[in-house]
Amino acid sequence: TGWLFRRSWLSRHHAALALAEAHGQTEEAKRRLELILGSAGDGICGVDREGRITFINGAARRMLGWRDGEGVGLNLHDEAHHHRGDGSEYPAVACPVWQTLHDGAVRHIPRDIHWRRDGVQVPVEFTVAPIIQNGEVTGAVTLFRDIARRLRVEAEASRNLAATMAIGNLLRHSLEARPLDDILYDALTEILGLPWLNLEEKGSIFLAEPGGRHLRLAARHKMSPDIVRACSTIEIGHCLCGTAARRREVVFAAHVDHRHSVTAPDMHGHGYYCVPILHGAELLGVLNTYVAEGHQWQREEERFLKMAADTLAGIVWRARMEQTLKDSEELSKTLLNATIDGALLLTPDGRILAVNEAMAARFASTPAAMAGTDFFGWLSPALAETRRRQLARAQVERTPIHIHDERDGVILDNRIYPVSDTDGEIRRIAVFSRDVTQQRAARKAAEKALADLARSNAELEQFAYVASHDLREPLRAITGHLQLLERMLRGKLDGDATDSLHFAVDGAKRMDALIKDLLDYSRIGNADRHMETLELGEVIADALAMLSA
Repeated sequence: TGWLFRRSWLSRHHAALALAEAHGQTEEAKRRLELILGSAGDGICGVDREGRITFINGAARRMLGWRDGEGVGLNLHDEAHHHRGDGSEYPAVACPVWQTLHDGAVRHIPRDIHWRRDGVQVPVEFTVAPIIQNGEVTGAVTLFRDIARRLRVEAEASRNLAATMAIGNLLRHSLEARPLDDILYDALTEILGLPWLNLEEKGSIFLAEPGGRHLRLAARHKMSPDIVRACSTIEIGHCLCGTAARRREVVFAAHVDHRHSVTAPDMHGHGYYCVPILHGAELLGVLNTYVAEGHQWQREEERFLKMAADTLAGIVWRARMEQTLKDSEELSKTLLNATIDGALLLTPDGRILAVNEAMAARFASTPAAMAGTDFFGWLSPALAETRRRQLARAQVERTPIHIHDERDGVILDNRIYPVSDTDGEIRRIAVFSRDVTQQRAARKAAEKALADLARSNAELEQFAYVASHDLREPLRAITGHLQLLERMLRGKLDGDATDSLHFAVDGAKRMDALIKDLLDYSRIGNADRHMETLELGEVIADALAMLSA
């Protein structure tokens, strides 16, 4: 009996020791579990089959806004999962935790809403798994984490992607060969259609007018006719858009205030972002977007709108440069075709960059047909080789070359000019060719006419000399005999006869003087001219005497 008693006592003692050891191990495991749960960054919460919390860690309490020690015994769904994100009630039977408690399936919810004690939403991702004992679901464990930061990062990434795509679309529009106002309209529509900007789907783009005093409404979207008429032209410094243009900075208004001076009968309450479109310090225009009345200024909105305005600045500047280049090309083309000279612009290897109509006509072609072709291909082989050497010489010597070319009865005056770029490299050669055939012929005709005239003048001079010399000879005889008769008959004739004889002698003398003067006049081109003062009365008296008859 004693042996049996001792054996029984030892058995009970060993059982008690084993139980105590097991209890100690359990407590140690519990403490380890509590340490693990307490150090976990995610919220961990256990519930029984009724949904009452059986254990909860500190991270879960902090996320839900509960005090230390609070939570055990509370219904998790009623306390933290009672409504959806849109405010609608969340029935318990639709809750993933309730469903897991009833079917034992593990569920992962990538995005949901839990509610803090103070009523603030907490975006969460959670996983719920069943607690199974003896083959039955006795509860569930929920592991959840606050994903607000992740959602902000995702939202920011989404906004950045949308912004990048929008800017890309703006640039794509700018590459299309369309009027600038049409491109700006599509760009404005692109900006206003971004859902995360909180903009009303209406707005406008103004462009600065030459002179820097006014803005012109270039593009608009869903603006009333009254507003369009009132805002077709805005003085810089006037109203909100004009103020943004003058200050060169963004002007924001949450509602229509005293700064808004342009009104219309159908204008409703709204706010603005007026963003200047700048290229460096130069004002190109203003981007005007509407926001709801009372809207609060947001840094991200302004940042994107400034980025969009910078992109628009590039589009407007590029369009202006293209228009300037086009106008310059048209002017160059007009000036090129205004001259009768043939003109070419070539690369040093002979590719035609530009040609005017006069030059193309020499080859029985058109400027469009010759542009881009090989100039030497339009010439005979021998002439092409000559032109290659001349172009190479102009490029090497970097000085103009002047040559005359006579072919098939046509005389050309050609000038070859090397054209250097800003870096000093010669990448273009200009050729100007004038047809001087008619000028050369006219010059030869003029030279022949001058020679003929000189010869004629010489012959005329000789004739005048001979004529005057021969005419004076019989006139001297007449004059001598008349003078002799005048001396012989002096005092023997009556008054009338004496006067007649005197007139005859005087007339013969004057005729001799006229012939002598004619001879002198014929020689005036060959003699040195000596100018002297004369009495006009004597000249007039002589003229009247000659006309006395």
